[in-house]
Amino acid sequence: MQSKQQIIIFIGPDRCGKTEIAKELSRQLEIPYFKNERQDRFFLDGKDMIDILHSDGDFALRFLRDTGYSIIRDREFPCEFVYARAFGRKTDEEFIFYLDEEYAKLNTLFVYCFKDEYKDFRDEYIKKEKVKELREGYELFMRKSKNQFVTIETSDENLEGQINFIKGVLS
Repeated sequence: MQSKQQIIIFIGPDRCGKTEIAKELSRQLEIPYFKNERQDRFFLDGKDMIDILHSDGDFALRFLRDTGYSIIRDREFPCEFVYARAFGRKTDEEFIFYLDEEYAKLNTLFVYCFKDEYKDFRDEYIKKEKVKELREGYELFMRKSKNQFVTIETSDENLEGQINFIKGVLS
């Protein structure tokens, strides 16, 4: 069992490299990676998203707090804050910032990934023009959050450099 809990959550606009970086960091640090596919299906239309936010958000928080387990998450409640604003749908910001405060007590590190330039942007749900609005939403969330953030501009797609940067922050 490892001595210090590490909770690392990757956030950022679509197609910025979060998943690839998170999976590689998970492999190198030997910390489990988790992406809640249930959340992914509903980010855009918001169907049942408030219920998912409450049930999954509360469960994940209690599980991590009670077990002391380490995890690397791909997307989480900050993404709900951003997507709800960008797509004009209802959410529960009070609960989002409750989760934010509780995760801060667990010394969570958020890794915010973004690209200044997309060489070839293809996404079945998000138009390239929406990415700027998503970035602005993440920047707003970071200003309001009580958590620690690191920001990685991922246009260069330098996975080794990105991983080394994050590991340097963690040490």
